[in-house]
Amino acid sequence: MLYHRFDNQEGLTTEDTGAYKGSATVVFGPWDAAPSVVPDFMTKLKLKIDVSGTTNDEAWRNLRQYDEIKGAAFGPQFGSSGCKHAADSSHLKGEWIGAEIELQTPLLAQYAMSHYLEQERVLDADVE
Repeated sequence: MLYHRFDNQEGLTTEDTGAYKGSATVVFGPWDAAPSVVPDFMTKLKLKIDVSGTTNDEAWRNLRQYDEIKGAAFGPQFGSSGCKHAADSSHLKGEWIGAEIELQTPLLAQYAMSHYLEQERVLDADVE
């Protein structure tokens, strides 16, 4: 799996923990625990990201992330249209993969929704 960590003060750093296997889980967050460890009090924003014409998690890495996020994850476990191509080739037209953004309050989630929906590759956003 491929993991990315995000620290608002220091920027983006990458830690590869293995080879890319056709799907990736990308985790942003200040915690050093496994991706499944998420504080219960966070408000979640679900995104649907257009990945057509890109490879691997390129569409996700090219998004402008909202400054106030506490954590984020991207991968088919958050929904997808399903990939009908070889793992090393570009995603086909119409393919999308889900993402989950964690924010401290519902108000921040509403601001983040606006931020993400302004970006061309974000097809849909919903606060949970």
